[in-house]
Order: sequence, then C-alpha cells, then structure tokens
Amino acid sequence: MAQAVNYHPSHMESYLQELIGRPFRDIQAEKERLKRKSESLEQEKLSYLQSNYKTLVELADCQATTKEFLGNTKELSQNIFGKKDALYNITSQSQQFLSSISIHHQQALLMHRMQPQVSSILKIPELMDSCIQKEYFSEALEFQGLTHRLRDRFASIAVIQDLVYQIEALSEKLSAKFLLQLQKPLKQYTLIKIVTYLRVTSKLSEAEIKYIFLFYAWQQLQSNLKSLIPLLDYNNPELYLKRYLQVIRDRAFSLLFQYQSVFYESTTLYADPANSTVDNANLSFNEASTLHQLDHESLQSFSQNIISSFVKKLVKEICYVLETFLPRVHETTVRSSLLLQLYYCNQSLAKVGTDMSIHLYTILGKEWLDMLISQAEEKPF
Repeated sequence: MAQAVNYHPSHMESYLQELIGRPFRDIQAEKERLKRKSESLEQEKLSYLQSNYKTLVELADCQATTKEFLGNTKELSQNIFGKKDALYNITSQSQQFLSSISIHHQQALLMHRMQPQVSSILKIPELMDSCIQKEYFSEALEFQGLTHRLRDRFASIAVIQDLVYQIEALSEKLSAKFLLQLQKPLKQYTLIKIVTYLRVTSKLSEAEIKYIFLFYAWQQLQSNLKSLIPLLDYNNPELYLKRYLQVIRDRAFSLLFQYQSVFYESTTLYADPANSTVDNANLSFNEASTLHQLDHESLQSFSQNIISSFVKKLVKEICYVLETFLPRVHETTVRSSLLLQLYYCNQSLAKVGTDMSIHLYTILGKEWLDMLISQAEEKPF
C-alpha cells in the first residue's frame, strides 16, 4: 500500500492506461488522428525549415565562428598566462609613467599659477646686467643674492638651474667691473665698498685682492709721477723735485692710509733696514701673473709681506730720484727748501708706518742729520 501511494505514473503511462480502457474502434480513430497530426507536424517542420533556411545557415556559420574564436581565445589565454610576468612588469612601468605624468601635471599647474612670478624671475639676468652696465652695484648684488636664495630652495628645477648659470656668468662680469673700478682714483668710502663687493663676488683670495689693490695703486702713483715729466730739466731739476715730493707726500700717504683702512691693518709697514730693498721682496709689482703660480703656503706668506714689498718699492723709487737729481741742485737755499719738503714727506709717510730716515742718511749723510737736528730743536709743526 505504501508503494501504491508513493507511485506516480508518467503522462505517457496514464495515456496508455486510458487507451487500454477504450474500445478498439476508438483506438483505431486515435491512431488515425495521431498519424494526421504527425504528418501535419512534419509538414510544418519542412515549411519552417524552408522559411528560415538563411537564418539557420547564418546560425551554423556563427556557431562555427564561435567555436573557432573560442579555440583562438584559449590559445591566446595560454600565451597570456605564459607571459604574465612580462605583463606585470609592463603594467608596473605604466603605473610609474602615469605617476610621473601626474607629478609633471601638478608642476605644470603650479607653473601656470606662478607664471607672473616666474616671468619676473626670468628677467633677473637682464636686470642684473643692466645694473652692472650702469654701475648700480648694490642692486646687482641684491639680484645675485635673490638668485642664490632661489637656488637653495628650488635647486632641482631646470629653470632655476639655468637662471643660476646666467647669474654666475654675470657675477664674473661684475667682479671684472669691480677690478676696473680699482684702477680709478676712488674716495675711501667707495673703495671700501668695492673691496667688500670683491670679497663677496669674486673667487680671489684676500692676498690676491691686496695684491691687485696695491698693483693698481702703484700704477696710479706712477701715472701721477709721469705727468711731471714735462717739468723735468736735468740741468735745473728744482721744480721737478719739488712737485715730485709733493705728489709722493699726497698720493703715497693717501694710498697707504687707504690700504690700512680697507684691509684693517694698523701694524708698522716699515721693514728692517738690512732688508729694505725691493730686490728682496717676494714678488715684483710688474709681474702680476706670478701671483697665480704660488701655492697656498706661499700665498699666505705673500699676504703677510705684500704691503712691505710695496713700501720697499716706493722707498727705492724715491731714493733713485733723489740720488739722480738732488746732486744737480747746488744752491744752498733751494737744497734746504727741498730737504725741508723731504722731511715733511717722510713725516707724512711715518704716520702710516714707514720711515725713510736711514735711506735718506745713506744718500745725504750729515746734511740729513743736520735737518733732523734742526727740526727736533724746533716746536712740533
């Protein structure tokens, strides 16, 4: 009974059981009906095939194409799987490239926002060059300082690197301009500024700056002395000697005083009499190129003795003129006047640390001692 309850016959079995219960005549009629229905369905099938022939052909072609595509896809998938490492590397490189593009894009946006400021920055070399041409040195140094601050903050930016390159070239031009200024007779305040600027802008050492200063100072002194040549009369040199001592007293004193002020030196400039000749000096002032051949130790030694070399050369110059022309002066009154002027000249030079008394005694002998004694007996001038 449990099996009967759980048994569920199919539709076909139900249909057969129903036929079994019918008369034979009904079964024969049902057979004819089914046969007609089968023929009708077959006819509909043929009609459907005929009406949808093209669609079925296209469907078959699509099926074949799909199978072929699936085969190719499978092969391609196998190739891709075999090259997954290479694809991973390419993908990583692409990501890095996209990251760099993003960074450059951000920088481009920043440059766009900062375009007015960038335009001003790009004009710095032009403005600095204009200041150099017009000798606006303080302003030129301000532009140089601004560029150095930009370099310290944005050293990796190509625009700033190019700006720094241009400013460095202009700095060399500015240093050359300062050196040209030293060739001119300048007031003390201006001279101090020019030397200070040289210390900031040039690559010269302190010894080299001292040398250049005194080299041009010597040229200026010689230029002033050469202007006296038209006054020279070898048979009557009194006027020439008078003007010569006046120039020495004024210009040499001024140059030595400027040197002490500019380089903050107040030590005695006078050298030991035993070594008081320019021949014993480290270098000749007429050989500027020799300075660059010195090593660091020699350069330091030269820095300590350069002013002494200058004074030795100055003293030798004065002594040469006196030995050459003073013996040609025979009149007692004129000689006394020249000796007195020479005394005052020596006194002026003594104020800046040098003294020619021993050299003058070698040339003039007792005549110079008498001058010193007579001046010592009088009240200070």
